[in-house]
Amino acid sequence: MEGLEALTGRIYLPGDVIITMDKLALISDGNIKFGPGLRPDGKEVLAYKAGVFRVKEKPFSVWIDTNQKRYVAGRNDTVIGMIISRGGESYKVDIGTSQPANLINTDFEGATKRHKPNLKMNDIVFAKLTIANKDMEPEITCKEENVKQSPLGELKEGYMFNVSLGLCRQLLKMPESKVLSLLGKHFKFEIAVGMNGRVWINSKGIIDTIAIANAIVSSEFMDDEQISFMVKQLVDSIAGFDQNDD
Repeated sequence: MEGLEALTGRIYLPGDVIITMDKLALISDGNIKFGPGLRPDGKEVLAYKAGVFRVKEKPFSVWIDTNQKRYVAGRNDTVIGMIISRGGESYKVDIGTSQPANLINTDFEGATKRHKPNLKMNDIVFAKLTIANKDMEPEITCKEENVKQSPLGELKEGYMFNVSLGLCRQLLKMPESKVLSLLGKHFKFEIAVGMNGRVWINSKGIIDTIAIANAIVSSEFMDDEQISFMVKQLVDSIAGFDQNDD
């Protein structure tokens, strides 16, 4: 990513020019995904949100990292949604945007017209946005083409909670996420992170579930050393609780 090192990590304001399209195309071999906060404008790439410029190599993508809580739908984003209604052959799903997303009831792995999930109000799904346009209703799917054992689908049991979009992006840097790496050494749990500011976890019991959720939320503004200390305290406190319970 030679040529981007000096730009990565810098703070930009709406209207700032980040880089020219020609230079970005040369660095990325032409295959570029523009994430939140950036848009191509003629020969230049402009910021339209205030935040920190970030780059990812595989797949090559650029975005402005902000700490906002309001989610703006983006195509191919993975999101966690809640079923709010059902009509005909589809569900309406709350994904945190201004209008609910549409989910066709056969858009699940292995589903057919005769055999498909029977979801109810408040059920939780992990899905991917297929249509995200300000002039159209969002559409999501719970299946992926040519992917074996896709994580998409209904999220059964477990606990869903809201976090900032910035923390979601931190958690999605797995296996680099410090808090998830440390928690995984001491707890057995499943996790799904939506780019819409929602996290779902499922572990062996309510005490572990609450502890993991609290640790994730608390880690947002901690450095690695602080996270390590917090997780150690958490593990010690739960061990002490289990001994007292016995």
